Amino acid sequence: MLSKDDVIKIAVVVIALVFMFEAFAIQGAKNQVPGDGGATPTPTPASSQVLGYAQVEATLSAYPDGVLSISGDGAAGDDALRQRLDSFVASGKAAYYNSADPDGVSLVLDPGADASEIGWNLSSDFPAYGLSARAQLELPGEAVFATRGGNVTAPIRYRGRVLMEPLVPAGENVTVLLTAMLSGDAITELQVEIAQRAATVALEGTVSALSDSWFGSAEVPWEERARLNESEMGSALRAVYPDSSVEYSEWNFVITGNVSEAEKAAIENISYVLFVVGNTTLVEDGFVDRTRAEADFQAALNRSTQIEFPPSDLSVNVTAANASESGIRELVGVPWLLVARKGTLRLNDSIPIGGRTYALPGGASVPAYLPGNASIGDSAARVFTVTVKGAKIITIS
Repeated sequence: MLSKDDVIKIAVVVIALVFMFEAFAIQGAKNQVPGDGGATPTPTPASSQVLGYAQVEATLSAYPDGVLSISGDGAAGDDALRQRLDSFVASGKAAYYNSADPDGVSLVLDPGADASEIGWNLSSDFPAYGLSARAQLELPGEAVFATRGGNVTAPIRYRGRVLMEPLVPAGENVTVLLTAMLSGDAITELQVEIAQRAATVALEGTVSALSDSWFGSAEVPWEERARLNESEMGSALRAVYPDSSVEYSEWNFVITGNVSEAEKAAIENISYVLFVVGNTTLVEDGFVDRTRAEADFQAALNRSTQIEFPPSDLSVNVTAANASESGIRELVGVPWLLVARKGTLRLNDSIPIGGRTYALPGGASVPAYLPGNASIGDSAARVFTVTVKGAKIITIS
């Protein structure tokens, strides 16, 4: 008869065998494909995959769902918005619209409707609301992905679907960011999103406001630098415009290429030269004869080389309601002084950039330094840095 201890030992062995068989069963299940009785290739270990990023141009083929979502505080109760949506239904551009909550409206488009046209219409007249629709994108056949280990070129066998503002017409390109998991040159996972891009562009707008702040700047030729005196210019300016300042950076040096020790010694023997450091030669404040300097330096170097005579920098600031472009220039005594006035430029709600029109919902009023002779209502163009996403301007600075 088995003792109690023997029973316990046998039970432990049985339990261990059960776990062992379960382990084999689970391992076997992992390597089987239901229905074919064979083993599948071992999955690629996560450790052998790398993350890669690529920015490419995709073609927007359609907005296949035909649903445009409008979101924002109180959107469902906005009478003006509802009237606009009613007009879309009445004109056959939309089948109907409904709202699941007070802050959202879904507009179901007619199959033949142009989603981007409706998107532009709503974006322009209702800039406080967000718009979105699901877009179908045709991606390029391959892309170069940046990874930690370098660039990887991989074929793309996917279509992209993204939620975006319906401002890009079907058939046009849009810049997208691809985030991929790569195993060698094969994409195992792919995420597509609309990319943000920054650009420096000249934008034209209407002068809507002018302040009392003025700014002047000029580059003073090397041979003219000694005739200007910061203290004298400042005194003349403050006599008429008390809240003003002048800053003059006078550069009393000449730049050459690299020189040898013998060439350095020859240059330092020139009468108006103070000393030489690297490729920079400091000269006396009052020496302004550029023609003589060019001849002296060429002789000292005993070879033909390019010699630079950097201009000096002049900047002027004035705060005065009665200031004028011509008045500031005359008081400073520099005819070529560029004078600008701080003001506000009003931009329209659609901005042409590089052959494409971008939406700027509601337009924008941006601070800018405007021409010194600008008046309210004038057109003016200024350079800004803009961030765009799809066909919409996100930021302007």
